[in-house]
Amino acid sequence: DSEAGPYRPVVLGIDLNHPCDELIEYAFDTAATRRAPLHALHTWTVPLAPSGSAIDPEEEKTHALAAALTPWRNKFPDTQVTERTVHGRAAHHLLMASTKASLLIVGRRIPSGARLGPVAHSVIHHSLCPVAVVAHE
Repeated sequence: DSEAGPYRPVVLGIDLNHPCDELIEYAFDTAATRRAPLHALHTWTVPLAPSGSAIDPEEEKTHALAAALTPWRNKFPDTQVTERTVHGRAAHHLLMASTKASLLIVGRRIPSGARLGPVAHSVIHHSLCPVAVVAHE
């Protein structure tokens, strides 16, 4: 693609239990500025207690991710976006995604105090690309 920029994808690790506009906006704005594709990744694990819900958790997560990103896709129509939900540990899948990324973006909830959460801590220490940690409510 002759329109592609010089950057590899920007990867956004998104927690659908705490989606945050500041984090999503930062990711879209960064990808748009770099003219790089944005890869949004949400990981999830099956609860220990089986649910009586007939809803497929993967399908539910896929729909939730699409819903969280739709307003931003509309705001940044020139940014190529890939959405992916995957079962497993967030840090593991984000670190795997970092091998092909120019930047990995994760959130950090401000109410958690001065410490980083386990996912942000892990990716900062082990990522194969630069990491941006965006503080949010």
